Amino acid sequence: MGEVYPKSEAKKLLKAAAILYKKGMLAPKLTAYAEGFKAQKMVDFAKEQNITIEKTDVVEIFDILKKMQINTQIPPEMYEIVARIYTFLHINDSKYSHFAEN
Repeated sequence: MGEVYPKSEAKKLLKAAAILYKKGMLAPKLTAYAEGFKAQKMVDFAKEQNITIEKTDVVEIFDILKKMQINTQIPPEMYEIVARIYTFLHINDSKYSHFAEN
């Protein structure tokens, strides 16, 4: 069984990033990232807006993203990971099916 953290400690461990891709863009771009309480606010907002959330335990993804500036394109070494996320969204959420249509 995993470790149990107090609520205040758990919020410090949460990490979140937002990635945007629209038809015609050369590559997805990072639109936001946060840790701890601010990351929880991002997740809460996404849920309120019915934005699909992809959870991962791969900390390295966030570590790469947090080194980037906001509104910059995802680097080529991240393309495969981002493609997996979009594939997950396409398979699991019908509102994203248009990504595969064009």
